[in-house]
Formats: sequence, C-alpha cells, structure tokens
Amino acid sequence: MKEKFQLRIICYLLALLLLVCPVKLAAQETIIASVSPEFPNGLHAKYLRFLAKELNVALKIKPIPLARRIKELEKGDIDIIVLAKRDNPELIALMPSYSQIDENLFVRASEKHRISNQEQLRSALIGVSHGSHLPQFVGNRELANTVEVNSLEQKVLMLKRKRIDGFFHTFSSANLVINEMGASDAIVSSVWQPGRKKRLSHFVISKKSRLFKYKAQLEQIIQQAKNEGKFIQIRQQHYQSKN
Repeated sequence: MKEKFQLRIICYLLALLLLVCPVKLAAQETIIASVSPEFPNGLHAKYLRFLAKELNVALKIKPIPLARRIKELEKGDIDIIVLAKRDNPELIALMPSYSQIDENLFVRASEKHRISNQEQLRSALIGVSHGSHLPQFVGNRELANTVEVNSLEQKVLMLKRKRIDGFFHTFSSANLVINEMGASDAIVSSVWQPGRKKRLSHFVISKKSRLFKYKAQLEQIIQQAKNEGKFIQIRQQHYQSKN
C-alpha cells in the first residue's frame, strides 16, 4: 500500500512539472531547394545539402528548369537556388559569393578555330540556356543570333547536328555531360574565348522564402565555409567521384 501511495505521489509530481515547464519537441523545419533536372544529384545539390546541414534544417530538392526555378523562387514556392548574381529586385543574392563560374564557348572540334574574335562571335548562332543571362564578358548586345534551349544535352545535340555554331556553359559541367554522351571527339572548348572575366555564383533566396529570416545566419555560414575552403573541397570530391 505504501509503495502504491509513493508511486501516485511521483506520478502527480511529474504531471505537475510538465504543466509548469512544458517540454516542446519542435519538428525540424523543411526547406525546398531547386536544381537543374539534368543534375538532380550534381554539384549544386551537394552545396545546398551542405548549407542545410550547417543551418540544421531538413532539405527537399525539386529538379526544375532554370526559368521556372526563378519564377517559383520569386513566388516563395521554393526557398533557395544557386544562381549567378543578376539585376532582379525580387531575388536576394546571399553574400559573399561562394564560387566563380568559368563559362566557356564550346564548338565543333572540326571548327575549333572558326570563331576567333568578337565580330565572328556576333555573327555566329549561339545556344544559351533558357532564362539565363549571357556571360558578362559577352554582353547581351554582343550576340544578336541566339537560340534558347532547355538543357545542356540539347545544346550538345544541336551543335553536333549543326543547328547552332556554338554554345556557352560552365566548363566542368559541360565537359562532364559531353563525355557522358560520348561526344568528346566532336565537341570541344573553342581555342578562342571571349575574354576571361568570370561570373560570381551565389546562393539566392527571395523575401518570400522561408530562409529570409535566416539571411544573416546563412551569410555567416557561407563566409566561414568559403574561408575554410569547404566549397572547394566539395567541388573537388564531386569531380573526383566522376573520374
């Protein structure tokens, strides 16, 4: 009887303690990021997973084409993407940039010397990603003859079939896909390149993003990771695993 009475007292005290000091088990917040459908587990996805881990939030990645990615970020349907900084009042490029983009002109191997100056580039038919900006070292006014395409694979196929004269894309990603498509003998980086000014790549959010409230914390994480060479390490490990 005495033991039952003591047990009741203990249960009563525990219940009273929970009422006075309630324990909150907060579920981990989930954010939505987006990357190219061509690289659902590519380098950008790995950067975003690293950032989510450092921020201690769960991450869901939606593969969406670039133009739609930007629209959904503006509306707040997704929370973060990777993008070169651009003039868009709806978007917020987190500072500092995490990397530089080495954008190259790719051409047919048989014509690797064909484009050798700005004038020849302006007269060529160039493939560019739908929704992207042309490289800063080219300038939108420099290229009147452009074709917007939805994927890097489409750029490679159009160039092989002589439907375009060349295309711009990041060097490492393009080489990876060209090799996977067995087109390394047909498609190469042009001998001449229109300048060597590299674009800066940022993690980008919007005011409607669930990450907007974490902006200062995110920028601290990015700065520290950049100082410690974490992004370079992720990049090196990514491309080493592809070799």
